[in-house]
Amino acid sequence: MDNQKLQEQELISLESIFGKDWYYDEIMKNYVIKISKEAELWVTLTPDYPLNGPPKYEFWAPHINKVQRNRIYTDFIDIYEKFKGEPIIFQWIERFKEVVHVPKGSGNEKAKGANKVARKYDSSDNVTVDIKHSNPINDRKSTFQGHACRISCMDDVEKFRNSLLANKKIAQAKHNVLAYRFKNQAKLIVQDYDNDGEKQAGSRLLHLLKILEADNAAVIVTRWYGGIQIGSDRFKHYNEAARLALLEANLSNKS
Repeated sequence: MDNQKLQEQELISLESIFGKDWYYDEIMKNYVIKISKEAELWVTLTPDYPLNGPPKYEFWAPHINKVQRNRIYTDFIDIYEKFKGEPIIFQWIERFKEVVHVPKGSGNEKAKGANKVARKYDSSDNVTVDIKHSNPINDRKSTFQGHACRISCMDDVEKFRNSLLANKKIAQAKHNVLAYRFKNQAKLIVQDYDNDGEKQAGSRLLHLLKILEADNAAVIVTRWYGGIQIGSDRFKHYNEAARLALLEANLSNKS
């Protein structure tokens, strides 16, 4: 049996076991298992998995300490080595649950604070925002992904940003650089940007919107930083991720 068939069987099994707590995230293009309000495991199936390599994973658990984090890394490697060539996601999930378990009423302030931040970005009016996403761009442990949305007012811009930041993985990223440009009721151009700590990145995205004649568009590029500085190459990736997202959303008037 090939990797694709094995993955299909495993996904069916995981869905039957975990129900709605196991789902596919269309934005991040990975699978999510929600353990609790304080913990999620994100799994990306690679073409090599399971016969020739493990899946990729990340996790969100703000309440755990460094020792617990290292235990997850070590235990996941051990599980892969023990069951090499076989599906292992269920075993990973069970081990992750054991390590990150938070007893009820534990009063962990760090976790409470993280949840408060996540709730801040929840969409309060449940408005659906039509957001298109680029494929991720990877370079030296940094990942860039563009997100674009059609807008007509500042309220649309805020709904766009809040909708993205409701995703824990995006909210935790090092930078979420924003630029927008639209015509108001007086037919005047309203435009601005937010560097989100990445100096000059926002202004470059706004310049890209002008070049592409995207007059009713907002774009955010998320950067997950892996600890290795990549210099000015980062601006190339910001622009390319934004351009791809704008094209995906059909918001560019230039090819």
